[in-house]
Amino acid sequence: MKQITLAAMALVALTVTGCVNRDEQKTAKETAKIVSDPLIAVSVQSAQTRPLSESVEVTGSIDVGDTTAVGARISGRIVSVFVQEGSVVKEGQILAVQDTSQLQTQLSQALANLRSAEAQLQQQIKNASMTPDRTSAQIRTAEAALRQARVNLQKAINGPRGQEIEQAEATLRSSDENLKTQKLELERVQKLVSEGAVAANRLDSQRNQVAAAQAQFDGAKQSVNLLREGTRKEDIQALREAVSQAESSVRSSKVQRDLDSLLLDQVRSSKAQVDAARASVQQIQQQIGDATVKAPFAGTITGKPTQAGSVLAPGGKVVDLVGQSKPYFTAQVPEQVIPKLISGATVTITIDALGAKFPGRVESVNPLGSEFGRQFSVRVAFDAATASLRPGMFARGSVLLRSIPSATVVPDSAVVKRDGKDVVFTIRDSAAEQVSVTRGLRQGELVQVSGVLPGTEVVIRGQEALDNGTKVKVQAGTDAKPGETKEVTEETKA
Repeated sequence: MKQITLAAMALVALTVTGCVNRDEQKTAKETAKIVSDPLIAVSVQSAQTRPLSESVEVTGSIDVGDTTAVGARISGRIVSVFVQEGSVVKEGQILAVQDTSQLQTQLSQALANLRSAEAQLQQQIKNASMTPDRTSAQIRTAEAALRQARVNLQKAINGPRGQEIEQAEATLRSSDENLKTQKLELERVQKLVSEGAVAANRLDSQRNQVAAAQAQFDGAKQSVNLLREGTRKEDIQALREAVSQAESSVRSSKVQRDLDSLLLDQVRSSKAQVDAARASVQQIQQQIGDATVKAPFAGTITGKPTQAGSVLAPGGKVVDLVGQSKPYFTAQVPEQVIPKLISGATVTITIDALGAKFPGRVESVNPLGSEFGRQFSVRVAFDAATASLRPGMFARGSVLLRSIPSATVVPDSAVVKRDGKDVVFTIRDSAAEQVSVTRGLRQGELVQVSGVLPGTEVVIRGQEALDNGTKVKVQAGTDAKPGETKEVTEETKA
C-alpha cells in the first residue's frame, strides 16, 4: 500500500506541475515502477574457501639470559681492577681484587688455633688408649699388695709356729759353731804371722771372717728371741694399717677405672674443637677467595667498572656483564590472549632500529602476570642469526595464534541477526531462505561461517529487509570476489 501511494503521489506531482519535461517524466516513471514493484532487489555472492589466520600484535625488548651485575661477596677495598668498558672476558677470568691483609692475619691465627686443637686431640686420644691399661695394671698391683698385707697381718696375729722356732734355733747353733771355728782360725793365723810363716794381710782377712760370723750369730740369736717373745701389739696395729692402706689403694684404682670412660667424652670434645677450628680456617680461606672477583660466565663488560680504591659492601657492584648467549624477545601479551597462546607459536619480530624482520617462536609464558595492565611476559626465541641484535632494543612482534587452511568465508555484512541468532539468506525459487550459521574467525571484511557449503550464494546487499520467504529479485551480474560486493544485473522474474 505504501508503494502504491508513493506512485500516485508522483503522478499527481506531474499533473499539478503541468510541465512537459521529458527527462523528469522519464525519471518519475522509473521511480514509480521501482516503488510499485513488490520484489526486493538483492545482490548475492558465493561462499568461498580460503586460508585464514588470527594474530596479535605485541611489543617488548631484546634481552639475553645471562646479563648480570657482578658484585663483591665481602666487604673491602678494591685494590686492582683488570677490565674496562667493552672488555671481552672468559668464564672465571679475574675482574678485580679486594684487600685481604686483615684476612691473612686472621687466617694465621686460625691456623695456629687449629694446630693447637689437633695437638690436644692427639693427647686425648693417647690418654684414652693408654690410661685404661695403666689403670688395670694399678688395680692388679693394689689387689696383690692388699693380699700380701692381709697375709702378713694374719701371720702376726697367729704368731710363730714351732717349726719356725726350731729352725731359728738350728740357725743359731750353726752360726755359733761357725763363730767358734773362725775365732780358732784367727788364733792360728796370728801365730803364723808372728812366726813369719804367712803374710800379715792374711790376718786382716781372717779378722773379717770372724766379724761376719759374729754378725750372723747375733742375727740368729735375735730372731730366736723374737720368735720366743711373739708379735707385739704395735706391730699388729701397724700391719692392720698396712691392710687398710692397701684396701684404699684398690678402691682408688677402681674409681679411676670408672673415670676412664670420661676420656672418650674428652676425645669427642677435642674433636669438636678441631672441627670448629678447621671450619674457621675454611671460612676465612673462603673469604680470601671471595676477595678475587671473577666472571661468572663469558661475556662483555658494559658500562664503567668500579674504580680501584672504592670500598664496597657485600653485593656492591663491580662490573656489569652481558653474556654471549643467544638473545631473545620479551613481549608483553594481554591476559585475554594467553588462553590462545601455545608454546612454539610462530612470531614475526620487527626491529625498527635495524629496519629488519626476524622469524621466531614462542618459547615460554610467565605464569605470573603484572597487576598493572594485566600483561604477561612471553619469551620468544629467534630462529635466524641474531648477530646484529643488542640487549635493550625495542621490538614489535606479530604472534600467530591460529591458522585455518580452508575456511568457508562470506562477507561479514552478509550475516544478520534474526531472533537473536546469526543467519544468512540464500535464494530458492526467487524467495529468500534463512539459514542459521555460526561465526568463526574474522579477517578484514570476511568472516568464517559454518552452516553453509562453499559455493552457496548468499545475499550480501538488501539482506537487512529480508525475512524467511520474502520474494526477491537478484540483480544480474557475476559474483564478487571474497570481500567485494559487486551487484548482479540479471533479473529473475517472480
